[in-house]
Amino acid sequence: FGQPEAPGRPATREVQLCAAKLAAKAGMQATVVVNSSEVERATRLMYGNARGSARVVAARGDIMAALSACEAIVLAYDGHDEVSETSLSSMIEGAPKLKHVAL
Repeated sequence: FGQPEAPGRPATREVQLCAAKLAAKAGMQATVVVNSSEVERATRLMYGNARGSARVVAARGDIMAALSACEAIVLAYDGHDEVSETSLSSMIEGAPKLKHVAL
């Protein structure tokens, strides 16, 4: 997980986790995509020892399944790690029900 850019400013991963948790709390299905080494830590950051409904995934099959069902994608960007045009195109093409993209 990245370090905050400035004191009090959350890093990108933490923003993604908060967005997913809030979406799940509002009754939506939410999935956060992380590196395979971050799955356990991301889940712990969202819920501690409890179990929540937002999913944290890293495996390609899980990512593709989440994209195929999603209606919205939230991209958290901190100005450092860019999402390539190829990655963005792949996400959109893999999401046939997509209605909204938020940055």
